[in-house]
Amino acid sequence: MLHELSMGGIGLSLKKLKGRPSGDEQPLHQEHVLDVSEAEFLANGYSGTSIDAIARKAGVSKLTIYRRFSSKEGLFLSVALRALTDSNHIPSVSADDRPVEEVLTNFATEILNGYIAPRNLAITRLVVGEAPQFPDIARKYHEEAAKSLKPLVNYLRRLGLEGTLSIHDPDRAAMTLTILCMDGIRFLIFPTQTTPEERLAWCREVVRVFMNGHCSLREGE
Repeated sequence: MLHELSMGGIGLSLKKLKGRPSGDEQPLHQEHVLDVSEAEFLANGYSGTSIDAIARKAGVSKLTIYRRFSSKEGLFLSVALRALTDSNHIPSVSADDRPVEEVLTNFATEILNGYIAPRNLAITRLVVGEAPQFPDIARKYHEEAAKSLKPLVNYLRRLGLEGTLSIHDPDRAAMTLTILCMDGIRFLIFPTQTTPEERLAWCREVVRVFMNGHCSLREGE
């Protein structure tokens, strides 16, 4: 199933992929290598995946992979960050001329849905599972995940400057909202046991708690 998810719709022949691709072919060539790599990592784990196997199945040389991604760690990070980017719809949230609670609920919903998207969830679990042996990978993945919250950070900074909420550290506040959305790790463990309506109701409650906390801080200043 994971192979089908990652490899679907490639439509490239191995013969065409061999050798150095032209300028027009390079992005498609790289996506094919990432598709094959993702399937291998998800099927075998980080430790159980070899560059040799990826090169053979992708129809490219090991040199091509190392030239493009530097190392196995670099390749895995590229796979993980691609999934993170594909599931990130936070930038699509409009923050103009709408009630703050509504905007924050939209942010919370996109954060939660992005984290529990099947592909991103599988890779996140893989990163967490490999973290004890490969902490640098986990750290870099966490850093990039935090960067993906930038639109929310910017919005919270604006609310703080306007005095709408008491936001002293927008980055920390954005991470706090994210942790509340995930209910610790419950949604990472049981993502399929909730309906969209239940997740929306949860996000509304999270935003209510978040806003009450920051409003209370503001009133006590």
